[in-house]
Amino acid sequence: MVAVAADRAGHAGYILFNVIAGTTAYPNDYKEAAANFRIRGWQWWRQGMLPGIFPLTM
Repeated sequence: MVAVAADRAGHAGYILFNVIAGTTAYPNDYKEAAANFRIRGWQWWRQGMLPGIFPLTM
């Protein structure tokens, strides 16, 4: 059981650090374009940030 918990914690850490790296590497041009098109809230996350982060988590 300890090995399973350690394995899951390792995977969670991997995903966490890659998501953090993805958000810091997200280009400012995309953020500015979203602001210009008034994309906010959940739509910004769904159509902007998540597609930008997803390739880094794989």
